[in-house]
Amino acid sequence: MRRPRKRPLLAAALAAGLAATPALACDVAEMHAIATEACAAAIGETGGVLAALERHATEAERAMIERHHTAARVACAEGNAGFAAVEAARLARLAGRIESRVGDAPPIWPQQDAGLLR
Repeated sequence: MRRPRKRPLLAAALAAGLAATPALACDVAEMHAIATEACAAAIGETGGVLAALERHATEAERAMIERHHTAARVACAEGNAGFAAVEAARLARLAGRIESRVGDAPPIWPQQDAGLLR
């Protein structure tokens, strides 16, 4: 009588276990650094647009910009990139409202407008 081989079963179980746990292969610190970098870039871009429009904003809008821009920067620094991204999007919408009201709209994609991107 032939005995069943255990090695192929063991190898299959090990392979399945490794495939089911991809988080073990991820560097959490590196992922956090990348998310923070992307978060900071989004907030920085939004902040630059809002700074250019600040003279056109009402006092209430300026207070809102300062409060939410600060909250986004803090959230980004603390690792809450999701909240910071939502705040950056809201700030971008506010910038769009200010731009549309005053008719002062800088290019959205300056590289493309300059012919650098296609």
